[in-house]
This record gives sequence, C-alpha cells and structure tokens, in this order.
Amino acid sequence: MIDNLLQTKMTLHNYWQAAVQILKAEGVSDDKIKNLEKKVVDTLQRKEKTDVQTMLNSVCNNTDIAVRLIKVVMKIIALFG
Repeated sequence: MIDNLLQTKMTLHNYWQAAVQILKAEGVSDDKIKNLEKKVVDTLQRKEKTDVQTMLNSVCNNTDIAVRLIKVVMKIIALFG
C-alpha cells in the first residue's frame, strides 16, 4: 500500500506542479515558468548538477520563495536526474 502511494504521489509531474503553484502564487509569469522548466529539463538530460539558486533567481527574486523552490527542484533532480 505504501509502495503504491509512493508510486502514484511522488511523481515528477506532482513535484513540478508544486513548484509551478509556488511560482504562480508569487505572480511569476507563465513565460518565466516555462523558461525555468526548460532549464530544469536541460539539467536532467545532461545529468549535470547545476547551481539551482542561480536557476531560480532567474525567475524569482524573493529569497524565501526561492528557498522553497530549491527544495522542490533539488528533489526533482535527485529523484529523476
């Protein structure tokens, strides 16, 4: 039962949607969100560790929000990279 829950709830899509919700709540434009998504995908495809803080600062200047997003994006990279 726990394995099923993990497989259905801990997905790349769910993690990314959490990041998108945080960004939208902060008023980040769809274009900036798409740009960040492209950067994350490029990082995953290259299997490269990157400076996530720099990546997030390109779309969000609020440090508190960036810290929340770092946790989500690092989880995505760790699990799926």
